[in-house]
Amino acid sequence: MPEMILQNIFIYPIKSLGAVELAEGELDERGLKNDRRFMLVDEHSRFITQREFPQLSLIKTSLKNSQIELINQSHEKLLVPLEVEGGEMRKAIIWADECEVLHVSKEADQFFSEAIASKCSLVYMPHASNRRVNPSYVPEYSITGFTDGYPILLIGTASLDDLNLRLETSIAMNRFRPALVVKTSEAFDEDYWADFSIDDLKFRGVKLCSRCVIATIDQHTGEAGKEPLKTLATFRKRNNNVYFGQNVVHESASGKLRVGDKVAVTRRAEPVV
Repeated sequence: MPEMILQNIFIYPIKSLGAVELAEGELDERGLKNDRRFMLVDEHSRFITQREFPQLSLIKTSLKNSQIELINQSHEKLLVPLEVEGGEMRKAIIWADECEVLHVSKEADQFFSEAIASKCSLVYMPHASNRRVNPSYVPEYSITGFTDGYPILLIGTASLDDLNLRLETSIAMNRFRPALVVKTSEAFDEDYWADFSIDDLKFRGVKLCSRCVIATIDQHTGEAGKEPLKTLATFRKRNNNVYFGQNVVHESASGKLRVGDKVAVTRRAEPVV
C-alpha cells in the first residue's frame, strides 16, 4: 500500500461556521487547539448549527492576529478573541450535555442574530469547563470542545473519491467538516483504523461518524439538496444511520501535526458503529 500522509488540517473556531485550514496544527486536551471552542446558542441556551440555519455557512471565517475575523453577507466584520477571559458564566446545552460557558459579547450576539434572523448568543468554553466524550465508546476519561461528540473527525481522500464517482455532481470535502484529511489509496480504509500514528503522535479510531443534513448543504451557497446522503444511504447505511469518516481520540494531550506528516496504521479492527 502506498505511503499515507496528512493532507489537510482544519479547525472550526466557531461550531458550524467555516473551516480555517492550517499548515500546522497543535493538539491540546480537547483535540486540535482552537477547534470549536465557540458556539451559538438560542434563547433556551441550546446549541445552534447549520441544521436549523444553513446560512451560517455563508459567514466567512479566518484567523487574524490571535482573533477570529468574521464577515457576513453584508460585508460587515466582527473580531472575536481566540480566548475569552472573564465575563458572564452561563449554562449551554449541546445534545445531551450541559456545559459551563462564558458569554462573549452583546456585539457578537447582534452580529449573529442579524445574520440568521433569529435571536442567539455566542458563547465560549473556558479551560475549566470539561465536556466528557461518550464513555460508551471511550471508557477512559477524555474531553472535547463543542464538537458533535469526539475530539477529531478523520476522512481519507479515497473515500471521497469513491463517493464522487457515484454522484452526478462531485462535492467537496468541506461538506463533511473533517479535522484531519489523510491521503489514502483505499476507499473507507479509515473505517478500520483502531490504532494509528501521525508522525510520532498516537491516535485511536473509536466510532464511525453518522452523517446529518449538514452534508447536504453547499458550503459556498448555503443551499441544501438530497445528496450526498441519498447516495451514501445505498451503500453506507447501518442501523438507520449513514456513515462517512472516523471519529478519533488522541493519546497525547499535546504535540504538533504538520501537513505532509506520515500516517501509519498499527492496529486494525472491525468498525465500531
